[in-house]
Amino acid sequence: MDNLRSLQTRLDSDDEYWIREEGFLGNWTLVPKSIDLPESNSSKGSLIFSSPAEAWEHACASLGERDGKEKAKAEFRLMAHVSLDFHVLSALWMLKVGCQYDRNLTASSYGNRLRRGEDGEINPLSLGSLKPYLKPFRDWRDNGIQSMRTALEDNKKIVAVTADVSSFYHELNPGFMLKDEFNCLFDLELTEEDAKLHRLFIAALQAWADKTPLKKGLPVGLPASAVVANMALIELDRMMERQVAPLYYGRYVDDFLLVMENGAGFDSTEDLWEWLFARSDGLLNWKDKEREAVRFK
Repeated sequence: MDNLRSLQTRLDSDDEYWIREEGFLGNWTLVPKSIDLPESNSSKGSLIFSSPAEAWEHACASLGERDGKEKAKAEFRLMAHVSLDFHVLSALWMLKVGCQYDRNLTASSYGNRLRRGEDGEINPLSLGSLKPYLKPFRDWRDNGIQSMRTALEDNKKIVAVTADVSSFYHELNPGFMLKDEFNCLFDLELTEEDAKLHRLFIAALQAWADKTPLKKGLPVGLPASAVVANMALIELDRMMERQVAPLYYGRYVDDFLLVMENGAGFDSTEDLWEWLFARSDGLLNWKDKEREAVRFK
């Protein structure tokens, strides 16, 4: 209780520098993400092991047979290791501010949605802030498949596109949520206290990112980061729904599934993306001249 009173005192004070203090921000850590074997090694043979330990032993033995000329590549994920006070501030922000942003998301955004009661309001006593991931993920996948099945049964020619955002959490700068040109897109009812809480929370996210080797990104492991990440793509959701009007569009965090009638007779993936670019009002375009990746805004 003393810790909560101390945090409340800091929130009420005129001083806003405390959210940059190391004791509040906490730190970061690295956790194993994946191990990539050399292509010639990973594709060798067709053995499939039910035991991960046996699969790893087999992979190591195969590498040994190559006299150590090729090595496996380990990849690590940067994760947040923030203070308990930061977690409390995160939860408070979701209850007071984040819920208002989340309310503006449409049903096409399936993942990382806040729990709401039957009346559509946030329940501050719910067990956890976010909905469990499994059912929304299944709905996102199954609704897309069902839309394709229905269209094919109606003898429609369709085209489907799947894509994801590269290093989504680690590339985002949450400062966009403080910009007037972004916030004017939504129906927000922030009190003076809410506005201050919002300002402090976004500043804390930015201060935490500055402490990391990447100098950018959202704290992976902090629940409210999921709400911020969803809002970063809300303009893409609206563009897909209004300008493209597909048979189905669904986004699960940073994974997209788009199903459309192939009335334009697309001959390639590049043709389809060019068609989408023309309807995106500048939101989408090729990332570089190689045309192997797409940029958003």
